[in-house]
Amino acid sequence: MCAVILHLSLMDDVYFGMQMMKYSLNHTYMFNNWGLAYLQGLQQALIATIVETGNLAIILTSIYPVEIVLNFISVAIVAEFDSYVYDSIRNEGCKTLLEEKVNEHVFKFRHTTSKRCEKNEASTIKDSFGVYRPLKVTFESRNGCNRCLYIVYKVYRCWFVSLYFYFMPFLVIMLSITLPLLL
Repeated sequence: MCAVILHLSLMDDVYFGMQMMKYSLNHTYMFNNWGLAYLQGLQQALIATIVETGNLAIILTSIYPVEIVLNFISVAIVAEFDSYVYDSIRNEGCKTLLEEKVNEHVFKFRHTTSKRCEKNEASTIKDSFGVYRPLKVTFESRNGCNRCLYIVYKVYRCWFVSLYFYFMPFLVIMLSITLPLLL
């Protein structure tokens, strides 16, 4: 049960990390260094995955129920450490500024790429030459590094959708039942 609860709490971190990866790959013009933005998303997704994998190893090797709960609590604290750091900001002016900017929707979402659009359909954003950017970002229109990182993103997304999202909770339940029987 503890592993499923942690999985549900960390799933959003992995998903948002993947969203950051996708956005930086499809909107390279929005960043001074889109590679760093991609790596930030990859880092967030990987760290959440590593924390959960470590949690599973700790929980599945624990013998006593009290030990399982204590280990779960300690890993949950590590998983939420970034939130604790943000909550501990003492500079109220800085914290208020951050919260006000988020509440004012400074980061407005707009639909700028789509896999369902026509090949020649243009977006409402112009490039440096004053030409409207294409709405569809194709694999051929990406440069070499972007193509490689796009493949990494797609592999990670396939893993997330097929194994992590659906199979991980089921795997934990099955292992927690079968491991004591095998040992």
